[in-house]
Amino acid sequence: MINVTPTTPPPSLNYQAHSAFDDVWTRADTADICAFCAYELPSDLPNHCPQCQRKLYVSTFEYKKASTNVTLYWVLVISLSQLFLVQTIVDVVNELPVPQMVLHFLLVPTYFVLGVLVAWRQQVAFYVSLVVLAITGLLLAALPFVYEPLANVLGAEVAQTPIFGLTMGVSFALLGALRVLQATAVVIALFVGLFLIMPDFNRQKIWLLARLDRKLPQAPDLHLAANRWVEKGMWATAVLHWRKAVLLDPYRLLYHLHLAQAYAHLKFYQRSLDVLQSASQIVQSDEARRKIKQMRLTIQAQAKQDT
Repeated sequence: MINVTPTTPPPSLNYQAHSAFDDVWTRADTADICAFCAYELPSDLPNHCPQCQRKLYVSTFEYKKASTNVTLYWVLVISLSQLFLVQTIVDVVNELPVPQMVLHFLLVPTYFVLGVLVAWRQQVAFYVSLVVLAITGLLLAALPFVYEPLANVLGAEVAQTPIFGLTMGVSFALLGALRVLQATAVVIALFVGLFLIMPDFNRQKIWLLARLDRKLPQAPDLHLAANRWVEKGMWATAVLHWRKAVLLDPYRLLYHLHLAQAYAHLKFYQRSLDVLQSASQIVQSDEARRKIKQMRLTIQAQAKQDT
């Protein structure tokens, strides 16, 4: 990184590109431009860029990061999977009715898969999990009226010994504890899902257009933002940020080089060379001139290859 400290007032950086060129960048402040390839879009915005074919109309979460309550929710959902696994084992040991065992067994993978998908903030999985939780809560509420009378009838026929009676007592105590845990987890999960984390799964539709983030007043912040846009493939958006960074800090050669590189990547070779020509007027060290010359030769070769 080369940062030249001026001893005289900085020369005016009136790029030729700001006056002589007539292309999309002269209208960048008002036109709708593809954030990826800088194609100037029609007023009736398409869903995909006609030039690079990238999708421009996308859905994203209103909140970039999920709240801690989302973690609490999917942990509760996965814990229900484990509780119903234990429930299934107890059902098999006690030789309870097959439909009951099958129902409990099916809830094991259901809650586990839903919990994993909710952890990834899958909107459909979240709503499905709420429905499954509500159904599970209703079934747990109906247990005393369905399973307990049946268990008493079956137990009256075979519970003839003290050991068997003790075993059945422990078994039903374990079942009761499991049901309490299940009911508690279901109630808490429903409360969290219905009242605390709904906004975490709300989505909004946005257009991926080249826009300058005007909340970034400092050149270093604009430079970092531009690098982040490049990582996402949004070179046109990055150009807008590096242009602003150069205007705010014209003696930082790093910004000039990145801007020139971004122009060249988008095949605006004359603008790229113009940036390098303007940068060569403010540098003082041989190393800086060498970097500018090296990039100029690279861009000229790239332009020649494309033509």
